[in-house]
Amino acid sequence: MSELHLPLGGPRFRPCLEDVLEMLVNEFGVECTPEGLTALRDAREQWRGVQLATATRDAPEHAIRALAELGYSVS
Repeated sequence: MSELHLPLGGPRFRPCLEDVLEMLVNEFGVECTPEGLTALRDAREQWRGVQLATATRDAPEHAIRALAELGYSVS
């Protein structure tokens, strides 16, 4: 297990089903078409957005500070 790599779709987020499926492809040689990999990555990006929105609602002050550091104005 210590040598098993599970791509997490970002260091601060929980793994999603797409992470597990991509691990099966990369670590265990499960066959997948290029279109399938694209679909996995697209679905992961959508999941990341859901988690980011949830994290923003949970800690809006952190989100405001991060956006301000990037030059955005939040009112």
